[in-house]
Amino acid sequence: MSAPTEQFADYAKRGQEAVTSAVRTWTDAVGDLAGTVTGRRPSSADAQAVLDTAFDTTLEVVQKVVDGQRQVARTLLDAGVQVVEVIGEQATKAAGKATETVTETAAKASRSRSTSAKS
Repeated sequence: MSAPTEQFADYAKRGQEAVTSAVRTWTDAVGDLAGTVTGRRPSSADAQAVLDTAFDTTLEVVQKVVDGQRQVARTLLDAGVQVVEVIGEQATKAAGKATETVTETAAKASRSRSTSAKS
């Protein structure tokens, strides 16, 4: 497995853990609210606390997902830059060899014409 593939798997795993944590927190919050409903009527403060917790947890999960996506994008861009650099180096080498070949062919043709002209 290549390094970028391992990083992608790691990001996916972290994203899954973040979502699992958010769902667990949400479930706990709803369970707490339901528990207060069965014992007494929940106050608006209880409901507000549950909603605040759920909202904060959701934003934390979103931030983790965005951070993971940002890292994936950076990794892809870095890999793309490396590919472009390698292709550029190969193109430069190929152009150099082509120039040498053309120069050698032209020199041979020139010598051949000079030899033919003298004869």
